[in-house]
Amino acid sequence: MVLDDRVFLTHEVGSLRKPNPLIKASQNKVLRENDFEELRTFFQLIGQTEVPAELVDLLKSAGPERVNDVDYHRTINRWRVRLNVAYKESTGIDLVDAGEWVRREMYQHVIDNEVVSGIQLLSHIRSFDYNFWRPGICVGDISYDASRSIYVEEFEWAREFATKPLKVCLTSFNTVAEWTLRGRRDFDDLLFELVEEVFVPETIKLLKAGAKWLQFDEPALTTYPEHVESFVDAWNYFVAKIRGHLSSDVVLSIHNCFSDYTLLWPILPELDRLGALSLEFANRDGWSLGVTHESRPAYAEHAKTLKTLYETGFKARIALGVLPVHTDHETSPELIRDRLLYINKHIIEDPLLILAAPDCGLRQRSLPVAHKLLQNMVKGAELARHEIEG
Repeated sequence: MVLDDRVFLTHEVGSLRKPNPLIKASQNKVLRENDFEELRTFFQLIGQTEVPAELVDLLKSAGPERVNDVDYHRTINRWRVRLNVAYKESTGIDLVDAGEWVRREMYQHVIDNEVVSGIQLLSHIRSFDYNFWRPGICVGDISYDASRSIYVEEFEWAREFATKPLKVCLTSFNTVAEWTLRGRRDFDDLLFELVEEVFVPETIKLLKAGAKWLQFDEPALTTYPEHVESFVDAWNYFVAKIRGHLSSDVVLSIHNCFSDYTLLWPILPELDRLGALSLEFANRDGWSLGVTHESRPAYAEHAKTLKTLYETGFKARIALGVLPVHTDHETSPELIRDRLLYINKHIIEDPLLILAAPDCGLRQRSLPVAHKLLQNMVKGAELARHEIEG
């Protein structure tokens, strides 16, 4: 994977909305003609004129009789990964991933399987709007079935279909610990137990399978300020445990969104082997063009602190989100260009360290809208490259 010489490298950080026909098949529902029409529209969106007959036949056989058909659902999941990779590659982004179409929800995917035990899922609660998730509660010691894995099969499927460099997105240990009801258990004890028992062996499996870019999703990183230093200790302990399996070209990345960044900046230099970082910024930015502080208020708010951070030796590549996700309003390539150029002019002089990515939560947009936005991001990054390279 040769990405070191890519200025304004483009990638997508969060999940995308799942195609309804695949959801219905996974729920063992019979598909109707409108479902197949939606599927044909999806394939046109990604530049393919026909739906493969193999997939049509597979979906036509969906129904209640498939409830306990493990092989059928495994085949559906393989198609989910294949289509997610195809969707992302069709937008033109540089670094793709398997997506999260085989995952019910980011936390539940870690807990609700035959790999991890010691945490039991509770009933659904609302996170926001009409989105729901199931918290877990500690019911015993955390254990990991070494004969299975959480993410490896998904990665291997993605590698089979991807023609571009590939990353793996994992719901990380701090967020799993924060989102688990602990009872009388100490937070640090649970955090380090998750690292030791689950994330070290799982990550080593991914590295042995050939994964080169690992994105650790940590939306809960600064939820409790008193836990931030515990995260630093846990991260460095984790890296020490997997160090023997880390080649020089492996990137360990953290994705944190909707956070208190004043708690985040001081700890970044303390994180061993941190190679990349993705954050949410564009949702708080203005819509006017320009590379001045006045035209880029979201980035200007943290520009001085970040500039000092990089001037004093911090070297991780960073995505300060350039694409807002809470509106269908189209972000133009020119606006994305200016956000990237502002970062390069006022924060980070080396454009190789600047990544281009959306804010987290693109799943809130329809697949056609998200596709257009990602295409615009690719065009905006190209405009920015042209601007700085002459």
